[in-house]
Amino acid sequence: MDSAAPSRTTPPELLPVVSAEVQRVLAPGGHLMLAGRAGEDEHVYPERAYGGRPVSFGLHPIPAPRIAALVEEAGLTVTARLVQEPGAGAKRPAATLLAQMPGRR
Repeated sequence: MDSAAPSRTTPPELLPVVSAEVQRVLAPGGHLMLAGRAGEDEHVYPERAYGGRPVSFGLHPIPAPRIAALVEEAGLTVTARLVQEPGAGAKRPAATLLAQMPGRR
């Protein structure tokens, strides 16, 4: 696999499992991009999303530095980080992280 992106709906206690799986399936030299709303280890259970449609899932936004640490613990090299402060109705910052698995493709 050349790229992967775990879901932000993953409960925090399962993130090490997801990190290990990314390490297992990502090809040498492969890239990982994670993007989504960051938070402070909060759990959010919206009733509506995507234009007011009813939803039934939980979100687990965590701090961007913690996500980067998990990616690095999985053996990837973080190559870029962007944290954009909330604006235009957003309640949490948006975070994007790029990483690469060492090795050549």
